[in-house]
Amino acid sequence: MMSATTLTPEAISYVCTIVRQRSAIELDAAKAYLIEARLSPVARRCGLTSTAELIGKLQQMRLALGSVSQMPAPETRRKVEDETTRDAIRAFQSRAAVAADQLGKAWKIKQLNIQQGGSMPMPVMRAGRGAMMAEAAPAPLEAGESQVTTTISGQIELAD
Repeated sequence: MMSATTLTPEAISYVCTIVRQRSAIELDAAKAYLIEARLSPVARRCGLTSTAELIGKLQQMRLALGSVSQMPAPETRRKVEDETTRDAIRAFQSRAAVAADQLGKAWKIKQLNIQQGGSMPMPVMRAGRGAMMAEAAPAPLEAGESQVTTTISGQIELAD
């Protein structure tokens, strides 16, 4: 049975970002129990009382981020991509109908290309030298927005 984590969402995000940057392993908040289980023995070996304290010390040692990029969960991104795809296809069909109606002809889609994008910049990290500080300061993180783009291009065929 897994117990609830004592880590804050900010601390979890910090560790997930460092692990992704250093080892290309993708962790998310659902793996907080794993983060705590793996770091708890390290914290004890360093004479610290908690995993949260260890993370705070690492942050103070300037194992810091130059920037942080948070992305939507894969299922959230898929839902938004599906929605933007439906909207883009409707817009394509609407434009095709306008052209065909103007010419007084029926139409059908001959070819359709769908491209989706949205950049995912990686955080820039700097590791500083120095001893652990006495007080742990949380990394300031704020919610933001991600842009998802869908581009539809294609060809229609007009009936004779």
